Amino acid sequence: GRRGPKHVQIPVGLLSAPAPAWREETHAEGRLLPDPQNVLAAAAMLGRARRPLAILGGGAAQAAAELGRLLPRLGAAAFTTYAGRGTVDPGYPLWLGSMLARPGSREVIASADLVLVIGSRLSEVDIWREDLGHTGRMIRVDTDADAPVDRARSSYTIRADARAFCAALEEALGDRQAPPGWTPVEC
Repeated sequence: GRRGPKHVQIPVGLLSAPAPAWREETHAEGRLLPDPQNVLAAAAMLGRARRPLAILGGGAAQAAAELGRLLPRLGAAAFTTYAGRGTVDPGYPLWLGSMLARPGSREVIASADLVLVIGSRLSEVDIWREDLGHTGRMIRVDTDADAPVDRARSSYTIRADARAFCAALEEALGDRQAPPGWTPVEC
């Protein structure tokens, strides 16, 4: 999770309740690796998407090189949050900028059939409105176990390091070619 002060309060009745079996997390080079089954599921969902949209936060900054290869393969339009600036090459033809709160962004997001959020909490200061505005499915990828559990209506959550997830997703996509969904004129 994110560094900072923590407070844990556990109800007494919960202390005596049965707990699920402990599952060891997989790390390499200090990175949280994604569960391969989760990556395959995300690849399948992205494989069916015709207008995928990526929203990249500060947690995705370390994966800029991988995203530079991955976004064109997905045919994904991309927003970055303010913290995610620099993650997408400004020359990428489907880059929508770093203003999720800009006028019209809700309509753009609603037109995506799948939203892939990597390394962002989609906090109030990212979108400056009650909800993101998506109508399609959403895949959330973050190292923070608490990030995917919020008001953004995630369809599928993956707890993983952005760089590790993007590398695994590239491999899982095989020879997928970008769908003809987004055009540079829309972006």
